[in-house]
Amino acid sequence: MINQIIPLIPFVKEELLHCSVIASYFWKEGCFIELSYLVSLDDWEQSILLDSDNYESTSFEIFFSIPESTAYWQHSFNYNGSYSLHYFSDYRKGKQKLANIKSQLVDFSMAKDHFRLTISIDPKGWLPDSSPLEISIATILDIKDKGLSYWSNHHNENKVDFHSRANFFTP
Repeated sequence: MINQIIPLIPFVKEELLHCSVIASYFWKEGCFIELSYLVSLDDWEQSILLDSDNYESTSFEIFFSIPESTAYWQHSFNYNGSYSLHYFSDYRKGKQKLANIKSQLVDFSMAKDHFRLTISIDPKGWLPDSSPLEISIATILDIKDKGLSYWSNHHNENKVDFHSRANFFTP
């Protein structure tokens, strides 16, 4: 069983002054994965724009891989519970959309200065039941009057690239 808190960092460091994003990752091997995001804003007037059908707007992602493998899975979802799961055979290659997966929105709540989103993911049938896994956690926030803000557990490039294996780690 793994239970870990992961602070996400913005690609543009100045954005750290007005916002914070913390993810929590819980995995019971052979069972389920639960992922939560807590997004806090100092100034709620800089509201986060939520677009229920657009993964280019505010959205949340987790990537899974097996160490030493070039293959990986990208699970994207947003606040209304819609999600997609893609398998890649290598870095941005061989993309396949996977169907018949079980994920569900457990909680979405908003308060004056933050919101929390929790999703439960059933890995049976698509993620090998092996450990350890490598993961990378990311989010895109669409901030009113400021545009898109890119957050990840690690940024290793001069550009935003959530697919970069340099961002993956073993929890």
